[in-house]
Amino acid sequence: MVAAHDLGSLEDLATINSAACGAERRMSTELAINNSNSTSRTTVRFTAPENMLRTVAAWAEQHGYRPQQQGDGRHVFQKGTGFLVAPMMVELVTDGDQVTLTAWVRINLFTRIMSFFLLPAEMPVQSGGFRAVIPRNMARKAVNALLTDLAQPLIP
Repeated sequence: MVAAHDLGSLEDLATINSAACGAERRMSTELAINNSNSTSRTTVRFTAPENMLRTVAAWAEQHGYRPQQQGDGRHVFQKGTGFLVAPMMVELVTDGDQVTLTAWVRINLFTRIMSFFLLPAEMPVQSGGFRAVIPRNMARKAVNALLTDLAQPLIP
């Protein structure tokens, strides 16, 4: 039960909270983690800077990412073949001036069997947890280099 003298502080807290939520909505960059069934990917949304595709192409060449699919505003890059190194994936989808960058590490079937299926088929690149730490760190470092080139906040 809330006392009458606490109502003023609750109203102040609600006002501060709604102002903070509004500020979050106005940010041009958004970091989200999408979970759907067994897949988990790191997603960053932002407004496209000038010459973005040229910057992305230079980044991909510099970091060893190879184009896998391109077309209709969708660009998918992969580093690693999956035999010795878990494939690190980056997808850029453009919709007008908005860009959705999605990054994840694919875990091959052999590795999943050897881990007794403790590893899911896909892992996000943000930090946290102990599963697939090395490929996730490698992928996050490369994606953060791209985000730096595009003047966007880094993935933690």
